[in-house]
Amino acid sequence: MPTSQHPISNDVLLSLATAPLLIGLLAGKTIANLVKSASEASEEILRAIACRFSMRRIPIVFDCRLMDFN
Repeated sequence: MPTSQHPISNDVLLSLATAPLLIGLLAGKTIANLVKSASEASEEILRAIACRFSMRRIPIVFDCRLMDFN
């Protein structure tokens, strides 16, 4: 079995491993942001559904934000 005269140095291996590592970190951050955005959107959808449900069950809905206290 022939042996290589020029073994790959640790610096070359480290350089080759850096790009996939950075891409993985960037992908992880992107996925985390997507999950956060999806959770915020689903919260808004569920809030709208709950609001409609409560408006059907309670005939009068009082909202303090609509009152003028001046």
